[in-house]
Amino acid sequence: MPNQAQTQSPACHGGQRSSRCTADEKGRSGAAAHTKLGGRRGGRRFAVARAALVAWAWLGAVAGATSTLARPSSTADFASCFANPPAQARIFKIIHGWPDTPAAQDEWISRLTRQGFGGVVCNVSFDQYLESDAHWQSFTRAVAAARKAGLALWLYDERGYPSGNAGGLVLREHPEWEARGLLVADTESRGGSVQLELPPGRLVLAGAFPVRNGQISLTEQVELGGQVLGRTLRWDAPEGHWRVLAITEDRLYEGTHADGNLWQKLPYVNLLQPEPTKRFLDLTHDRYAARFGGDLGKDFVATFTDEPSLMSSTVPCWSVR
Repeated sequence: MPNQAQTQSPACHGGQRSSRCTADEKGRSGAAAHTKLGGRRGGRRFAVARAALVAWAWLGAVAGATSTLARPSSTADFASCFANPPAQARIFKIIHGWPDTPAAQDEWISRLTRQGFGGVVCNVSFDQYLESDAHWQSFTRAVAAARKAGLALWLYDERGYPSGNAGGLVLREHPEWEARGLLVADTESRGGSVQLELPPGRLVLAGAFPVRNGQISLTEQVELGGQVLGRTLRWDAPEGHWRVLAITEDRLYEGTHADGNLWQKLPYVNLLQPEPTKRFLDLTHDRYAARFGGDLGKDFVATFTDEPSLMSSTVPCWSVR
């Protein structure tokens, strides 16, 4: 969830995120590990040695994923790199709103550098998101200044989360691209009167299935579509054990990730359709690329894509295709 002063440490491998310590903490940890490896307690020696191997593997992964980082070639090189890691291996600061003025931007960059941050995860201002030329100019200037100061940069690609919505712009002219799914109501019967209220949306299935030895027999479905009146299914079940299902297809919002969003409650796109994904890329990544000369890789190490979701917290997803 985005905050104006949120700290995140993105790993430089596989697009995943993990926590990192500050440069000073890295230095202390590296020195402590170097000392304890020579201690007398075998258990501690093994644990610290394993931690050192994990750290070595992490630095190797970072080096392999980023061409500007060199893999440590010796224990001394590793200790030096661990105590004073390069920018792309340090903790990053998430900035969702750079100051507008160059002087304020430069002060932020200077402070981040003094604090030991290696880079910034950032985006154009959330205000008039992606549509303000003034904000674009301010953002490109901040990126150039941060790079000049030696900070590494990740691009944050959404106005809040989850990614894919472009702050609501994707659905603005295409509400038909909203996420959809299957909604299920079900009950069990041992025979006799059954009443089941249907979920909202278009009816996909209404049926009863015998249950034998704890398993539903899908091949013996009793079609109950004709027993639906309005939004209620009524059926006189024969003697036996029955599972009665009503499945509808409708928009996904209530009870999903979008409805529980702590940033902003907005309808979300259907990621099972190619059109909204293409529109998101057109609105977001292509606009960033246009502002940075067509090649985002020259300015950004990676893209922070924040929790794209199929909106299936409580229900499965559905596409008419």
